[in-house]
Amino acid sequence: MASFMGVLGGGLAMSLGWVDRRQPIPFGPFLAFGAGISLFFGNALIQGYLSLFF
Repeated sequence: MASFMGVLGGGLAMSLGWVDRRQPIPFGPFLAFGAGISLFFGNALIQGYLSLFF
């Protein structure tokens, strides 16, 4: 979840010109945000994922 949020956030920031391509982006806030989403919506995400394949 954190990697997905990092890609979305970094891609959005680069496309809007907020950060340069070579500028590092901190990954900690994305880890915290991904953990919060997993904490509150983890079961729903897993059930939705499993319903796609089973």
